[in-house]
Amino acid sequence: MKKNQIERNLWHELLLFIFVVYHIGLASQTIVPKYISDLQLPYWNNSQINLIPFQTLDNYFSLRDVAGYRSISFINLLGNIFLFTPLGFLTPILWKRFQSTSYILLLGFLVTLCIESIQLFIGRSTDIDDMILNILGVLVGFFIYRMMRSMIIYLNK
Repeated sequence: MKKNQIERNLWHELLLFIFVVYHIGLASQTIVPKYISDLQLPYWNNSQINLIPFQTLDNYFSLRDVAGYRSISFINLLGNIFLFTPLGFLTPILWKRFQSTSYILLLGFLVTLCIESIQLFIGRSTDIDDMILNILGVLVGFFIYRMMRSMIIYLNK
């Protein structure tokens, strides 16, 4: 095996490892039920469902900064976006099929739909706005991938 091929395989394996670790972290933040710290029991009563697009986002932006709620809302917005950015960045690097916008959008939609559907049954809130922000995060990651790819192609000329 050639030296370049070995280096490519090592990079691919390293990125694949990072991809798996990322998904474990993603599952821990989105699928694992939250627990009440005192009782260590899942709180099933706190789940809510929002199927109206932009309702939660509108609520976030219309909040007055009472007791720091606006900053919590801002963290939630950015968290939903940045939590899914690696999916849009790593996937097209690892698999050529996902180097098109339509495939990466479909992947982002299906992963987010799966997570939000599971949250229905584990006592966590399900929100269409989370889906919108998560897919936006996948697109941000894909945009970063495209920019880096263009820069690499330009520098190798």
